[in-house]
Amino acid sequence: MKYHGEFLLISELQHEWLATRFPEVDLYSNYREMDSWLAANPRRRPKRNMDAFIHRWLARQKRREESAEYVVSDGVRVRLTAADYRTGRA
Repeated sequence: MKYHGEFLLISELQHEWLATRFPEVDLYSNYREMDSWLAANPRRRPKRNMDAFIHRWLARQKRREESAEYVVSDGVRVRLTAADYRTGRA
């Protein structure tokens, strides 16, 4: 097992497949977020086809990463948020 959470199990093969399709997404962080979401939302947890749930989750994260804006501050890449624009820090 590559990731073994309370509700989410990701095998080595699944992880390799996902890594090739979603290279810009931090998979381990998203595995933890998915597992946490599944624990917090038992009624909305998919009963079948967990693979589709994982794919939709990571596709949404990929779209967010592609549309995100970053700045480099003191040699560190920082992601801009809506709050940065509202407060004028962007």
